[in-house]
Amino acid sequence: MLFGHSKQELHAARRRVAEFLESLRLRLHPGKTMVFPPRQGIRFLGYRVFGSHVRLARESVVRFRRRIRGWRADVGAGGGGGWTSGTWDRA
Repeated sequence: MLFGHSKQELHAARRRVAEFLESLRLRLHPGKTMVFPPRQGIRFLGYRVFGSHVRLARESVVRFRRRIRGWRADVGAGGGGGWTSGTWDRA
């Protein structure tokens, strides 16, 4: 990920990176290299990365809440929620 102050700066940096990679006989994937405003943030490994901070992606929060709700319902119904004594030891 590269952050910059202008599109021109970022396009120039992308060209320099592409030239460097060519010397290693590698190339950038054209569909995966994009230049866009940092206010949108970039989804990366379950997070949304902005120029000044990082937040947990909304989809990750929703998935986490569903999982917790399922565990609570399972425990309330007398189940272990997928937790065994061995699982507690590793947690």
